[in-house]
Amino acid sequence: MHLRTRSTAALLALACASLAGPAAGLAADPSITLRMAVDDAQGRQSEPYVSAFIDEVAARTGGSVVVEPTWDAGGGASGGFEVSVAQQLVAGEADLALTTGRGWSVAGVKDLVALEAPFLITDSALASAVATSDIAARMLDGMASSGVTGLALWPEDLNHVVVFDACTQPPVAPERFGGLTVRAVPSVGVDQLLAAMGATRVFADHYAPLVDSCGIQAAVTGFHGSLPGFPTFIGDVALPPRYQVLAANRASFERLTDDQRAAIGEAAVAVRDRAIAEHGTDAAAAVEWCAGGGDVILAGPDGVAAFQAVGSPIVDAMAQDAATSTTIDAIRAVKTSVEPAPAVEACSAAAVPSQQPTELTGFSTSRPPDGTYRIQLTAEDLLAAGAPARYASDNALTWTLTLAGDHWTGEGRNGSRVLRCAGTTTAVEGGTRMSTTQDGGCGFDYDIVWREAGDGIELHLLAVGGDPNYSDMASERAAMDRVWTRIDG
Repeated sequence: MHLRTRSTAALLALACASLAGPAAGLAADPSITLRMAVDDAQGRQSEPYVSAFIDEVAARTGGSVVVEPTWDAGGGASGGFEVSVAQQLVAGEADLALTTGRGWSVAGVKDLVALEAPFLITDSALASAVATSDIAARMLDGMASSGVTGLALWPEDLNHVVVFDACTQPPVAPERFGGLTVRAVPSVGVDQLLAAMGATRVFADHYAPLVDSCGIQAAVTGFHGSLPGFPTFIGDVALPPRYQVLAANRASFERLTDDQRAAIGEAAVAVRDRAIAEHGTDAAAAVEWCAGGGDVILAGPDGVAAFQAVGSPIVDAMAQDAATSTTIDAIRAVKTSVEPAPAVEACSAAAVPSQQPTELTGFSTSRPPDGTYRIQLTAEDLLAAGAPARYASDNALTWTLTLAGDHWTGEGRNGSRVLRCAGTTTAVEGGTRMSTTQDGGCGFDYDIVWREAGDGIELHLLAVGGDPNYSDMASERAAMDRVWTRIDG
């Protein structure tokens, strides 16, 4: 059977012509549950907008359409979690999906590839303007040829190169990328750019051990990305931005009534507009990064021009496709009429004084007693203890630590976000060293002492990675120097 489709423009027209009461007439429509695959885990940037979309759909359809999300739907996929989510939608394993433009492009849905053109969209204001323009509507309409109904897209972050300073000097010129191993989510534009500069792109979800061993020297991410430690951002080299793209499986969408499809289209636009209204500038994100403990440097005008020269042939090759060429030209035209957002400026982490106790009376230097211990950290707790905002956000988890002889395991959990690691304990001068041997994102490379306290033990941190003068010791003590309640009886 040939299934009739509606373009994104038609869906928006239906949405704008909807009845004054959002759910008027829709409650009588047949009830249906739509499975929504989300590439992010709960607690990431997209969560408020996924929740808002679910609520908007329920309200605008009078409850006749229920959206059930699967968070981290592409987790563990060897080819990348974003690509996996796009593939799930195309295959009909999900009815709705939220993943990035780069994920769709790598999965073979080529209509969004212009968003991946190096150094085409380098500004927060332009990224938002493109999302609400006819350009976006045409790209979303084009997804129909892949069995996908594009609903809305919005910018989340501009991407940058970050460098792990202990492993290499900041690559502020293209030639400095030669021989580097760079962690990046698969992306048509970024993959080609890194290859052109002589770098090797790798992808891994939990890559802190590779950073610790300098097996990875740099990464590509936005200021709000999840990163091990506080690497240095190159702030004026903006790589293709991360766009969130909300789409439906065409066959699933056609099973809905006209009114239900219109209501979902309206919900998608409402969420897009909210996301854009709340989307801050890259310059503000850079200031927040430095306030949280990181550094931002600049390549300077000559460096930026050199990167653009490497990217130009890649853009030209993309433009060999007629539709992509038209989109690139249209984005360049919009760029001339949009006032740029403030430029990113260089900044450095503010030093936070470490709160070293004046004396350690009562603390034991022996190995802590075997058992399972737990603390629950909120961002407010960590901020009050002196941790910077970014550290507080990343570590606001319920932490469980199990000690058994010369081994330990650790877990941090907040909803579906789970970090797990394990290691060994050994005696060192003045305390016990917890070394990480299996890192799932929560390494505890700490030297500690302890004392009994209430129903558990109070820990005090002496050093991180064997270094008592670790640069972010104050943040680590804000998390560790607490009473850990024993939960194993």
